[in-house]
Amino acid sequence: MLRALNFFLALFGVVEAENLDIDAVVRTVHDPGGKLRLGIYHRKNDTYTWQEEVFNDHILDMAWQVDKVGPREGYDTPEAALEAARKTFPWVDSVLG
Repeated sequence: MLRALNFFLALFGVVEAENLDIDAVVRTVHDPGGKLRLGIYHRKNDTYTWQEEVFNDHILDMAWQVDKVGPREGYDTPEAALEAARKTFPWVDSVLG
């Protein structure tokens, strides 16, 4: 049952977020290989955070899955969240230049 739900959620690009108070996607960056993505998110408490997600391409699980999340306290601006993510994930810096 859960695998079927994951399949349908993946069809619509929905991921299971670790930060359940996320209310908007601000920016998404994909790695050149298509297996990683970084999301910069706005949260209901008016802070921003990042999540690194990995695409699981197993036939019954095809979905973006959260791998790492930003700190619970978040950041004041989306730029600050992106800057912290760039320091954490070298691939983001190489994509954005």
